[in-house]
Amino acid sequence: MPSKKNKGYTQSLVRTCAVFVHDFSGPILASGIKLGNDIKIRAKIRVETTQGHEPSITLFLYFPDGTDNEDRGHGARFVYSQADGVYRPSPELRIGIRFRREKWTQTFEAASPELLGRFPGLKGGGGQTVITFSSDEDDKNKVCVEGMGMPYINKSEPELEQFVNENGPLIGGVTFIDFVRSNTFHVLVELQPHSAKFYFSLEQLPPPFDHPYGTLHNFDPERSALSMASNPRNHAYNVSHSFKDDNAMVTVTTQSLMQDSLYLWKQAQCIAETKLRAYFIPVPDRGDKYYAILPLPKEFMDKYKPAWQRLIDRRTCQASLARWEFPDSKVPSGFWKSHFITYTGGIQALASHPMGESDVVLVTSPPPPEEAGSQCDVSTFSSRSEADEAGDAH
Repeated sequence: MPSKKNKGYTQSLVRTCAVFVHDFSGPILASGIKLGNDIKIRAKIRVETTQGHEPSITLFLYFPDGTDNEDRGHGARFVYSQADGVYRPSPELRIGIRFRREKWTQTFEAASPELLGRFPGLKGGGGQTVITFSSDEDDKNKVCVEGMGMPYINKSEPELEQFVNENGPLIGGVTFIDFVRSNTFHVLVELQPHSAKFYFSLEQLPPPFDHPYGTLHNFDPERSALSMASNPRNHAYNVSHSFKDDNAMVTVTTQSLMQDSLYLWKQAQCIAETKLRAYFIPVPDRGDKYYAILPLPKEFMDKYKPAWQRLIDRRTCQASLARWEFPDSKVPSGFWKSHFITYTGGIQALASHPMGESDVVLVTSPPPPEEAGSQCDVSTFSSRSEADEAGDAH
């Protein structure tokens, strides 16, 4: 389903930009704006406000891969396209520096003629803005870096390889770690100041996004059912490839499993309340064990087949045996520990009991004498035809 705009907020936007080392008089580290000199690293800035994503402003640096990487046996890079929902080839490594909104302040100023003079491809006239991100925080958690640690190979640009892979110095002597830990970032965008502030102000981002499932991620049927009922959805959340914190990552990686387990648990409760008839065959030389053949009606399979097939794959179950003289009884006479047999070939006691397409076979035994159901009598049959004649099999 297409992503939805957050009502009352600007749409998500990506613009090319230039990024400076130290300050606006320093070297240009990366630029998506055409320059007279050769800048090998491209740069873009993105504001994300799409519903279902964490609202954020991210500075992206694009490092070109070696053009001969495949010929050298290094393979090709593929990246996920959020718009198309598929992975596509990419000729570059993208590293994102996402600003944590509560740790940064910003200023938006018109670019000076002196600064614009460094960009021969730009036209003057007030259509360019310098955005300065500033932070007084000394911790290392001011930004979230996306893509760092991904393989990067470009044998024709050894300085870029060392900058990305080994934290080597680049333009102006800056290393990658020094750059991402800076307390100030200077960015030039091709927007007028009021437009730049409208789109790229941290203060105007939508409220932070959180999945509504809390911080407890173990499976608890009652809690999970209440959580799902309190947060109904008609469509799936957006695909996530990065996370703002550990809980967001754990939520995304576990919630689908939790919801699937909840579905299976609910189906198991319904199946457990469904009365089904079975007939019994003594296990030779084992007076305390029986084979139980359970013919499953079509209406049962139509309703529960997907869950049923998964449940019997788990091999262990409890069979609830009720006296059919009291068909309206809601309380079973006892529980007999049982397990399913997935392959009956070679079991001589079952040779005269041909199976229907939806029949299942269990091995079952009564509980100890002191437990309920231990005295429950069962009818046993030597053949399927005998059971059918007695009316105990469907």
